[in-house]
Amino acid sequence: MLKKEEDLRGTVEIVNIEAMVPRDHLLRKIDRAIDFGYIYELSENLYSMDKGRPGVDPVVLFKIVLLQHLYGIPSLRQTIREVEMSIAYRWFLGYNFAKDIPHFATVSYAFATRFSSDIAEKVFRDNSDSSGESQTRTVTGSTTDPDAGLFHKGEHKQCFAYGAHTACDRNNFILEVEVTPGNVHDSVVFDTVYDRLAERFPQMETVVADAGYKTPWICKKVFDDGRIPSLPYKRPQSMKDGHKWYEYVYDEYYDQILCPEYKTLNYATTNRDGYREYKSKAYICQSCPTRHKCTNSKSCVKTVTQHLWHNYLEQAEDVRLSPHGQETYALRCQTIERVFADAKEKHGMRYTNHRGLTRVTSWVRFKFAAMNLKKLAMWKWNGPSFYRLLAFFRFLLAKSELSLA
Repeated sequence: MLKKEEDLRGTVEIVNIEAMVPRDHLLRKIDRAIDFGYIYELSENLYSMDKGRPGVDPVVLFKIVLLQHLYGIPSLRQTIREVEMSIAYRWFLGYNFAKDIPHFATVSYAFATRFSSDIAEKVFRDNSDSSGESQTRTVTGSTTDPDAGLFHKGEHKQCFAYGAHTACDRNNFILEVEVTPGNVHDSVVFDTVYDRLAERFPQMETVVADAGYKTPWICKKVFDDGRIPSLPYKRPQSMKDGHKWYEYVYDEYYDQILCPEYKTLNYATTNRDGYREYKSKAYICQSCPTRHKCTNSKSCVKTVTQHLWHNYLEQAEDVRLSPHGQETYALRCQTIERVFADAKEKHGMRYTNHRGLTRVTSWVRFKFAAMNLKKLAMWKWNGPSFYRLLAFFRFLLAKSELSLA
């Protein structure tokens, strides 16, 4: 039976905004788990108590930015529009339907000039301690690109990516983040992130990272600190269609390298990068039947390099093949990779509208702080026992995958 509903859009009603937000709404969980009163302490010295016109409540400003990062809204302008129309957003800010939402320029100006990067650092620190139970930390890096649409056609070459180098624990709480220009290699930033982690979490035992961090210095630094680096296999950079790298055998007794044709390469020098160079004799290589698979040098000299700290790389390989190394590295796809996937797909980290390293750093820190707040709120709502059980099942799943492999 066809029924036409009456148009009630112009009806005036008295409603209770508290009763209109579902009990299990995410914002209710966050409001129950987090006391935002510490924002007043962080921003107390930025406001005058008896002079000037009344400003917007700093907690409201922070909550608006938190909403933007929680729901991956691209801009503050669109965030304000969403707040104006959403009952849950207004409830989270403590506003009713009659109260005007702050202008987006007010929020943008406050975070661009008043709230410095130190406040973003403190907000991130206050929400990144997690439970402290895990002794495994995962480190990796990713990039976030400026919005290319802000540039005119033909000027896209000016777009400059930024690298976000992040560390998290087994519970997926983001513990450290360092933002650099996009042309900085991951291994260059490792010392900064690692030193902060070691200072805050001295109980850390294992550091899991991807192949970009598998360098002699990083392996030496972690091993010398009494910790274990869990790193993946890194493909050697050898000549295409040439001899395999393992066909060049190092003789430790004579300090020589034996080539696939059973000729010796003797030590020549140590370069500035810390690599020992072993070179062949030109008159021997000239008549070698497999020289085309060994070197393209016009002087017919083959050079093989080996780092001074090569033994630390070999220790890392032993860890990779051990049960502990396989177990810890299997967690990487469930921890740091999932964090970056959520940040890019759900929280709008794939692109940024900000320019400058300082502003992008604050933007990234607020985003990861919002992700930590969300996880902490879910943790307190469901109880830590639920997540411990979930982590146990993940551990069993990882063990079963290893046994099948």
